[in-house]
Parts: sequence; structure tokens; C-alpha cells
Amino acid sequence: MSGFSNDLSDEQTNALAIMREHLSDVSSNPLLDDDYLLRFLRARDFEITKAESMLRQCLKWRDEIDIENRQNREIPEFAKFLPNCSPPIGKDKDGTPVMYCNYDGQDVKGLLQCCQVKDLIWLNSYSVEKADVAVKAISKPYKGATFILDYRNLGMDMLSKPNLDLQYQLNSNDGIFANYYPEFVNKIILISNSTVMNILFKLYKAIAPKHTLSKIELVKDIKDLKRFIDEDQLIGYYGGTLVDQDGDPKFSSKITYPSKIPKSYYMAPSFADYELNSDYTKVDIERGQEITIEIEVNTIGFSIIWFVLSKEGELEIGINFKGESGEVETVEPMAEVHCHLCPESGSKICSKVGIYTVVIKNNALLKKKRVAYNVDVLKEDGHDVI
Repeated sequence: MSGFSNDLSDEQTNALAIMREHLSDVSSNPLLDDDYLLRFLRARDFEITKAESMLRQCLKWRDEIDIENRQNREIPEFAKFLPNCSPPIGKDKDGTPVMYCNYDGQDVKGLLQCCQVKDLIWLNSYSVEKADVAVKAISKPYKGATFILDYRNLGMDMLSKPNLDLQYQLNSNDGIFANYYPEFVNKIILISNSTVMNILFKLYKAIAPKHTLSKIELVKDIKDLKRFIDEDQLIGYYGGTLVDQDGDPKFSSKITYPSKIPKSYYMAPSFADYELNSDYTKVDIERGQEITIEIEVNTIGFSIIWFVLSKEGELEIGINFKGESGEVETVEPMAEVHCHLCPESGSKICSKVGIYTVVIKNNALLKKKRVAYNVDVLKEDGHDVI
């Protein structure tokens, strides 16, 4: 049996019932219908314990990034240049909804100067979440979507370290898509004729889940798309006959076509501006060394805020906590940030009273780095404490 809700064996039906019983503590979550639970069961070959653990980790992640509240989060203006998952447009020959993601000519260098990798991760998650909701609305049973990914005309910036970091966090076996959107992909049709994509795909094969790799079809010419999608279900831009309500064969109202990002959207300022600003502490961090900024918080609900910029090269930033017992625990694990391209800023609500330590580390092996930073604490009303 396929493991879809309309094609279950007795054993699979029993596994679904047991898993639902195990999840009774979160049964009020409207997300957890049979189709959703079956996605995790199929992803773990109907091993109930593994599927439950995977789903609970997913719910924890969704809570951490507040994906349910996505409609109330402000989307930055530069996001209009970011490739998106289109809503479903037509169906493939198997009757699966088709979605389009166009990376042709993507300005990766520009994007990475508009925000941090973590921001791009959230924006990608936001795009996939919207697409997933759209597929669920029209698919019973849920079988995911077929994706047309246009990777023609890629620049060498796709192979930059920040972008490779982004791709790993999104697409690896331990990444967001595999673990938090299981079975979202029915098929991937990847259009590419570039050397850069050939290199990227070799790297991707080394990190991607095997079951995802088995769903990928590589084509070099858009005419080959008709092997998978009938002409009347394929948009005009890719050789079909579909046009949108305005007669646009590109469906520009639903599909983002990347272009060069104007420098006016860049966040990376001149480091010299911060050298002269007394609000920021300037320090040289020797190779392989770190600095720590301790902050005592006496009231739950206050927030630690930070801003860090390096003159050259990435850093690692994390936060630790020490309470009355003296035991140190990790609040924010050390994570690499490319704050030479775009300033790293963030905040963390303090859930305990004690000493919080912000750690900034130079992970370079050969050179010291000049850093400007500001670490502060805000009350709930937004006023400074220190």
C-alpha cells in the first residue's frame, strides 16, 4: 500500500491510530489531521517512534520561528527579488499540482548584502509554508507537489560560502525541508544547462536525503518539460499554453523572476562609520579567540538585544546563561554569521533571572578581525535598562 490516506494497509491504519494516541497532548492542534500525520509516518517508513519524534521536533521548530503567526510578520521589501514557490498552477500527468521556482539569474551576492542567512531561511520557510497550505487546500489525499526549478544562467555567487551554508540548512538530510516539510515534494524537475548548477548538484547529492534524490528529473531544455506535464497544464513561458487572468504567459503575478537588486536595499554600511560612533564598542579579536559580554538580568521578560559588525570576514555568535546554581547552559548555540556582508542583529527574551553572556568568536585560523558591537537590555516597554 502507498501509505496515503486513501490507500492504507491494516498495519498502516493501526500505526496511524497509535501515533494519534501518542499525540493526544497536542491533539487540539488543527494541523494534525490524518494526512499530516501520514506524511511523517511515510518519511520514517511507518516506524511510529521515529515518526512521532520527527513530528514533535517539527512542532517545536514551528513554535520557535512563529510560523503560525507569519501573516503578522513584516516582510522586507527586498524579498520581492527572492525566488518564491508559486501557488499551484496546473497539474502534471499524474494529476499532482505543479509549482514553479525560478532561480534564473538570481542575484545571490545582492541578497546576502540585504540580510543574514537566518533571515533568508525564514523567508524560504515562509514561502514553502504558503505553498504547502495551498497544496493541502486542493489535494485530498495529500500527495505533495511537482516542482519546476529553473536553474539556468546561474552566477558563481551561488557557490559562495554564505549561499552554500543557506543551501545546507534548507536542503540537507538534517535541513528544514526534509525534517519539517516531509513528503512535500512529489517530483522535482530541474532545468539547468550551466556549469555552476552541475557543481551545485554534485554538492547537493552529497547532503540530500536519498528519497528526495530519487524524485529529481534533470532536463536541459524546456521542451522536455512536456514529458511530465501536458501542454494545456504548462505555463506559456515554459512552452505550454497556460496564461494568467491578464494573458501573461509568465504568470508574473504569481511567480517571481529574479533581477539585480538595487544597492539601495543593501544593509552593509561602511565600517568606518562605526569606528567613529561612541555607541559601539570596537575591539580586535585575535584568530581563534573570543570575547564575552556579561549582562545581569534581574527581571523575567526583559530582552537582550545585540548588533555586531565585522570589518572583514564572518564571526560566530552565541548566548549562555548562568543562574544561582552556577551551572552554565546554552541559550543560543554558537552560529556562524556573515556580519561583514550585513550587520548581525537580534534579540532574545530572558525567561530566567541571572547572568547572560554574549559570546563573539573569531573563527579564522590566520587573521584577527576588527569588530564593532553593541549589546543592551530592553524592558518590555522598549526602554533601555543598561
